[in-house]
Amino acid sequence: MSSAIASAAKFSGKVGIFGGAVYLTTRNGLWGDDTDQSLTAIKNITENVDNRLGGNYLTKVGLPTNTNLGEKWNYGVDKSINFLADAPDNLTNQCKKCYQYLSDKAK
Repeated sequence: MSSAIASAAKFSGKVGIFGGAVYLTTRNGLWGDDTDQSLTAIKNITENVDNRLGGNYLTKVGLPTNTNLGEKWNYGVDKSINFLADAPDNLTNQCKKCYQYLSDKAK
């Protein structure tokens, strides 16, 4: 019976920490639509954590840069499509190299 209570208390603590983190980050604008607002929120959170810990721990890591995620997404999609388009030729070439290597070793 006591293990069930301890398990429930442990679960409740985890849910409370997660809920508090979501609440605080939402209240500070971390999940906003505006990228500049999110970067400002990260900067504020970083400064608050550093002030509480008494050092410059998180400021040494640095803030993320304001990048265009659409360009990175398109780059990733282009690379994936090119990989799939070139896969038959690449596989054929690698099989030929493997066959040549094995036939040379067999001699």
